Amino acid sequence: MTHNKKMTLSFLLLGSAVAVSAVVISALGNHGYNFAFALPNDWGIVVSKDNNVALTSDYSNVTGNVKTNHDNNVGLSFTNAKSATNAVATLSSTGAIENTTLIKGIQSITVDFTGSLSVVFSSDTVEFTTPEALTSGTVFSLAKTFDYFKLTAGAETTINEIVIKHACESRFTLDEDKIIEAEEFLLNTKHRSNDSNAHGGAYALAIDDCGQGMYFRYYAFEAGNRDVTVTYSTGKAGSYHTLFVNGHNYNVVYSQNTGWFGDSHVSADVTIQDVPFVLGWNELYLIKNGTGSDNPEYGGYAQVDYITVEGSQRRVDLSDFDMTSYVYNLEGEAAKWHWDSKSQRPNNWGSNFSLGYGLGEMNADNDGVEFNVKIAEAGTYALRPVNGGNKSLRVSIDSAAAVAYDFGAYTEWNDPVMAAANVCQVELTAGTHSINIIRNGSWFTFDKLVVEKVS
Repeated sequence: MTHNKKMTLSFLLLGSAVAVSAVVISALGNHGYNFAFALPNDWGIVVSKDNNVALTSDYSNVTGNVKTNHDNNVGLSFTNAKSATNAVATLSSTGAIENTTLIKGIQSITVDFTGSLSVVFSSDTVEFTTPEALTSGTVFSLAKTFDYFKLTAGAETTINEIVIKHACESRFTLDEDKIIEAEEFLLNTKHRSNDSNAHGGAYALAIDDCGQGMYFRYYAFEAGNRDVTVTYSTGKAGSYHTLFVNGHNYNVVYSQNTGWFGDSHVSADVTIQDVPFVLGWNELYLIKNGTGSDNPEYGGYAQVDYITVEGSQRRVDLSDFDMTSYVYNLEGEAAKWHWDSKSQRPNNWGSNFSLGYGLGEMNADNDGVEFNVKIAEAGTYALRPVNGGNKSLRVSIDSAAAVAYDFGAYTEWNDPVMAAANVCQVELTAGTHSINIIRNGSWFTFDKLVVEKVS
């Protein structure tokens, strides 16, 4: 005779300071296994699905799935399992139960059973921890959270109930391909064009002067080479930008004439292979970088929707990494300038300047450069201009009244020097800020602004 049981998995909010859930697997009724995932109503998720799997009176292998209202599939796999009266299942001496899709941040497991049972945990369905013996009804707690569990019988074992507490957040993440929008870290908001046809709803345009371009930030979980793909539009095939990453630079040639994005809504891709990344945060610049003898002249023109950085496709433990953003190197030529004179626009002044470009002499009152910068974490930050000429400069944050700082001794126009970290320290919240560096009584040239987290 076949005994079909009902399986219920319910998520309960435990405590108020930390979001913790419980998955309860128990035998209810006799009308087929029912996988039901429920969260409290104030979470807005209550999900269930009947008759996903039916265990018979014979040992067999069965997998059941449930789809939430967010289209998340959650599955359990039974190996050498059979139905049992008023119980979840009976496992043979080689039987097992495991989840086949994520239960994020498993903190503990409690199993009510008769027989012999051990458990292992994993960040995925392959690499498991060392097996640990369970005692029926006793909580088995973990020092670190995992996303998968597997219960294995050591003899014929009947499982009455399984309770899994979890944090609803995984400490693991998949190092997958990462899309970074061109508009996300733009230092000059004039390069942003909102368009619902663009990926992310906007793209970068008007990269007209050499030195102008886009700033990107990418966190690599391991050092090594990765491919970078640029999604672009251009009405001048053969136009190019230069990609700068960790002291290396690459010509990025836009070979396909797609038309300008605002007219055609057409993009194309170009991939730069084997770009070296360091472990941690990497800063990428994609800038116009040409000469009058180029064809097209000065590298032509292109618009950029986004870039894609290749991932390793491995799951990584986030608790092993410090993802704090400590330093931002903000190029003046990619920011917003306060003047119209062509002689003051970016000049290719060579290796003394970080990307080869610097901003020309700022001679008039209120000449300067304004950065639109996205700060990841709140804290105290040192603002460290790198410039030549006069080192007495005014600084304005988010349109507040400018404050004068003496950043050091005068140097030649082509000898930019970075200011000490203790001269100008400001409190910045997480989010986007406007940082304005302004002339204070005498001319200066400008390379970049280093924003450095000090606490």
